[in-house]
Amino acid sequence: MGYAMVGYPTRPHKRRRRVPHQDLFRIYYENNHLTRTKKRNIASTANHDNILFPLTVHRKLTLQDLPTEIIQRIFVLSQEVDTMPILNRFFFHSLRVQPSLQLDMLWERHIFYPEEYNITEYVGQDGKFLLKPIFFNNLNNIAFFYNNFEFFNHKILKILSKDTFAALEDGSFDTSNEIDFNTFPSGDYPSIFYDNIGIFFKFEGIVELFKKYFTFENPSHLIAQIFNWLFYRQDRHTISQIFPILDSICSTSDLSPDPLFEILQILFVDNSNSDSYLCKLLELPTHESHELLAKKLKWVESFIFRYYSKSNESLSDPNIWHLLKKISNVNLIDLIINYGGTPQYSSMV
Repeated sequence: MGYAMVGYPTRPHKRRRRVPHQDLFRIYYENNHLTRTKKRNIASTANHDNILFPLTVHRKLTLQDLPTEIIQRIFVLSQEVDTMPILNRFFFHSLRVQPSLQLDMLWERHIFYPEEYNITEYVGQDGKFLLKPIFFNNLNNIAFFYNNFEFFNHKILKILSKDTFAALEDGSFDTSNEIDFNTFPSGDYPSIFYDNIGIFFKFEGIVELFKKYFTFENPSHLIAQIFNWLFYRQDRHTISQIFPILDSICSTSDLSPDPLFEILQILFVDNSNSDSYLCKLLELPTHESHELLAKKLKWVESFIFRYYSKSNESLSDPNIWHLLKKISNVNLIDLIINYGGTPQYSSMV
């Protein structure tokens, strides 16, 4: 025989008079947690010891007992986007990414309301809203913006640049005069575009859609990163997919020598990629070395024709010619010269 509580056996004698535990141990039994099968007041039974009422102890209520809509509302207002969904499986399922929840987060957290920043005199909104740049720190939000671009195009006037938003946050932005939101400059693309190059391949035409709100401050550096990602950090895409992306990022006069240097380094100097992998990227059916070399030269020519045909200065860069000396391919040197490059003999010594 065991004891659940001191002095009370778990199997008392059937004829033994039962004393309600809540009368003796009020600390364990609170009236708020007790129900009776017959609604009788405890005090009214004090003179009727022979009448027994079974007790039921209910568990305490938690957040999980609330409707999912209320839990999602708490999540939106608390802005605990990183911790609340991983509390347990229930919260993870209830707070999974879905359009309705993302839209609620947009209005509560990411819309810029001028009054919250002591801006009382302003023009230029015309019924539209300004969006905070922190909205694009999340890949799911970028997908949401991309898939619902028509909605955002009608609702969002401008996306604040990182510098402007930082000045508003720390109070250094001048709000004493009337502000025209139409004059707010477009900022650089969010850092997630530079850190996650796969965005350009996953969301077709995303650069063209976002051009209304952002500009690339350093397209040459970005294109060099795209080449590096395409050849070293993925195995699903081919090089034929890159020209539409590059066309949307830059114009013929915007590129520095960096992208050309990067692609020459990858194709003709670096041997970390096998020939079979390069053939796959270049969409070459055979693995013959001479055909692979011809394909490399042909692709480099296409790249130079599209982006460097009017940029003799970039083709004459000393770093490019120092690399050409290292490659030592006469056909490649002739190709650069034919498109306006001037040999830098001092760099080839």
